[in-house]
Amino acid sequence: MIERLKTIVIVAVVTGLVWLYAEAESLRGAQDDARVIFSDGGDEWAVRPLTEGWVGAVKVRLEGSAAALAAAPREFLLSPGSPGFPLTEGEQVIDLRLALRSSQGIANLGLGVVEVEPATVKVKVTLLVRLPDVPIKPDLPGVELAGPAVVEPPRASVLASRATLERLRAMPDGPAVIAKPTAASLAQVRGAVTQRLQALLALPPEVEDPEARIVPRETALTITARSRTETVTLESAQIQVLLPPAEAARYRVDLPDQPSIPSVTVTGPRDVVERFRAGEWRIIAVVSLSADDLAKRVESKRVSFIAMNGAEPVVLPPGVAVTAGQTSVRVIAKPVLAPIPAR
Repeated sequence: MIERLKTIVIVAVVTGLVWLYAEAESLRGAQDDARVIFSDGGDEWAVRPLTEGWVGAVKVRLEGSAAALAAAPREFLLSPGSPGFPLTEGEQVIDLRLALRSSQGIANLGLGVVEVEPATVKVKVTLLVRLPDVPIKPDLPGVELAGPAVVEPPRASVLASRATLERLRAMPDGPAVIAKPTAASLAQVRGAVTQRLQALLALPPEVEDPEARIVPRETALTITARSRTETVTLESAQIQVLLPPAEAARYRVDLPDQPSIPSVTVTGPRDVVERFRAGEWRIIAVVSLSADDLAKRVESKRVSFIAMNGAEPVVLPPGVAVTAGQTSVRVIAKPVLAPIPAR
C-alpha cells in the first residue's frame, strides 16, 4: 500500500513539472513599451534621428514563451552596421521590426517581433573625419582682459564631416574652436583678480554642425580681467556759490582762501572717467548757503560736487564717486546795504 502511494506521488510530481515546463514554453504574445537608442558606433559615425517628434519610445509586440517574454529587453541599442541598420552614409529609413528582430537580446531568447509602432524611423548617418590640434580661443563677452587668457588644454580634436572640416579650415584666421564659460560664470568675474573658469567647447557659429564632436568637451581658462572702474585725478574743481534767489541780492559771499578745490578724484566706469580725462566733462564744487546760513554768518561750509558738460549739469550714473582731500571751504557772507532812495 505504501509503495503504491509513493508511486502515485512521484507520478503527480512529474506530471506537474511537465505541465509547468509546457506552460513556460508555450507560445504567447505580449505588447510592451520599449526604448530604441541609436548609438554612434564609435568615433567614426554620427547618427541623428530626423523623424519629427522622435524621442525613442516605441511599442513592441513580441511572440514567444512565457519565460522568454518575461526576460525580453525593454531597451534596444542600434548602431550603424548592425542587422537592419546599413552602414551607409546619408539619410536612410530604418525598419524597426527587422532591426529589433535581429538584435542580440531578441535573437538569443528565440522571440519573434510581430509588430513595432512606429514601424520606421528616418535617420541621418554621417562619416566623421578627425582634425587634430585645433587651437582653442576663449570667448568672453563683456570681459576685458588685463592680459592673455591661459587655456588648459590649449588644443582640441574635431570630429566632423568633410564638408564641416572644410568650412572650419577656411575660416579667415584658420581653424579654431570656441571656449565660452556660462553666463553665470561670466557674471562672477571681478576686475584685477585672477580667476579660473571652466568652459565648454563649441565650433564657431558660422561652422555649427550638430553631428560634430570636440575632444575634450571642455577646457579651463585662467584669466585676469581688467578692472571695470578707473580713476582720474583732476587738477582742481572751481568753486561756485549757490544762494536762495530771495537772498542773492541781499548778501555778498566771498571765498577768502581760494577759488577752487585742488586734486579732485573721479572713480567710476571707464567710459565715464574717460570723459573727465579728455576734458569733455568737468567737476564743479558747489557751496550751497541757505537763508539761515546767511543770517547766522556761517564761516565755513561743506561743498558738494556736480559734473558739468559745458554749461549743462550732468547726471552721473550709479557707481561714480567724486572725492577730494578738502571738502569744506571758508566763506564770508556780508549783507549788501540797500541803496538810499533818491529825493
